[in-house]
Amino acid sequence: MPYRFPENPELRAWLNQQRVRTKQGKVSKERVARLSALGVVWDLLEANWEEQYQALAAFKASEGHCDVTHSASLELGRWVNFVRSRHRLGKLSADRVARLDALGFSWNPRKKTRRLASGVYARELTNSDGTSD
Repeated sequence: MPYRFPENPELRAWLNQQRVRTKQGKVSKERVARLSALGVVWDLLEANWEEQYQALAAFKASEGHCDVTHSASLELGRWVNFVRSRHRLGKLSADRVARLDALGFSWNPRKKTRRLASGVYARELTNSDGTSD
């Protein structure tokens, strides 16, 4: 079940109220179970993070890297910058860091860009037979 519902603001408002009331312990376990069975997303921040992570994985699959620019994808580029800033502040969980590391995420793209400009990456990107991919 989508968690944003831009086409139905009344449903979005009702679901948000259910989320608030559930956190306050004011919704019965039966109702929570029925809503969960329908696919209600209870943690919007976690759902958004996962959605953006999957978008980054798809970007890497198509582009071969995780260096998203705002011109490539404004929303994903903003999310990547947000993730980097959270990491710099030490506010990104070890699990999320590990998942991004496994994807080949670049924590400091400026450093990579400087090395690319100096030719270091150009040599690394050249195959042993002198060709590049």
